[in-house]
Amino acid sequence: MVRTWSEMLIAYFRTAAADVRDAGHEALAVAQLADIAERLRAVLDEVTEPRLLHGDGWTANFLVDPESVDLTLTGVCDWDRAEWGDPQADWAIQRAMLRPGTERDAFWDGYGQPRPGADDVRQQLYRARHLVGLLLDHIRGRQADRIAATYQELGDIGRHLRTVGNGPYGQ
Repeated sequence: MVRTWSEMLIAYFRTAAADVRDAGHEALAVAQLADIAERLRAVLDEVTEPRLLHGDGWTANFLVDPESVDLTLTGVCDWDRAEWGDPQADWAIQRAMLRPGTERDAFWDGYGQPRPGADDVRQQLYRARHLVGLLLDHIRGRQADRIAATYQELGDIGRHLRTVGNGPYGQ
């Protein structure tokens, strides 16, 4: 049983690395992310209270009352990607972070801005986690160009996170 947030992320990256290897692809970048997450346990384990994450939050998965003057949520659909964890790790949060300076900034006004420091380190690992999921999808779909681009992004994140460690988040 996984008891901490760091254990969950480390296990995810190790399992995904095995899946990538089993599919006949190079898994070093994914395996290195597990090692990085292990080294950054302290910052990951600042997340102590898991929350229910939807995992696929976009407009089509939320039902609203068409008669209501105010936005009234009446249902949530498509829970197959739901999990417990850090709200900052949810897919919708990751998508919102990809386009700062756009209409998505209104989301952050209501949700709250990510904090610098520990949140930045966790966000890099969460971005890598989502990219690993995409990598596996691209491998299954035999999309060579997307596989290569995803490896590039994972490498960039890995290089960045390997430099974290001289401050409070990598000891």
